[in-house]
Amino acid sequence: MILFLSPAKKRALLETLHHIAEYLPLKEAVFQKFPIPTAAGDYFGFQLIVEGGVKKEKRNKEEGFRFLTTIELPKRFKGRIFLQNERRKTSLKPIAGLKLVHTSVKKFDEQFLLLADDEELAGSVFQPYLCEKIISIPETHWQLDVHRKEAHFEVWQAFLNAKNIAELLRLVVETLNAALVRSS
Repeated sequence: MILFLSPAKKRALLETLHHIAEYLPLKEAVFQKFPIPTAAGDYFGFQLIVEGGVKKEKRNKEEGFRFLTTIELPKRFKGRIFLQNERRKTSLKPIAGLKLVHTSVKKFDEQFLLLADDEELAGSVFQPYLCEKIISIPETHWQLDVHRKEAHFEVWQAFLNAKNIAELLRLVVETLNAALVRSS
């Protein structure tokens, strides 16, 4: 949940979004400060919109930062894939009809929850190379939900780190590209 942002936090989030746009790099980047710090642009044919906010915990205390990215896919994805770190809680409602997918990388299967409506497709996307890359990323609190023409990617950080978010976004787009190729 996003809380009211102080001007200082809003500036910090907007500065982080500018750095993310530089690190990717986003083409035709557009930034918005109000009501929520947002960056939008094109990354290799994928339209990205990244929103920054403060993550709310118990008793309205602020607990780090949350970035929500909506990625418009260049073509419709046939199926649904949901990936998240095992340590993160999730609502069962949006993923209730999906099947658990196991990869050939045991460490990946231990750290991540991979669900899909087409197990074979998900298995072909999450090859050992991609699984090892995902494991190597230091950020652990994130999730990806790919469905139809959009992907929703959410990441939480205790401290702002634009480079890690940009690295994760690159990997997410690589994953989406592999999924689109294999689903056609």
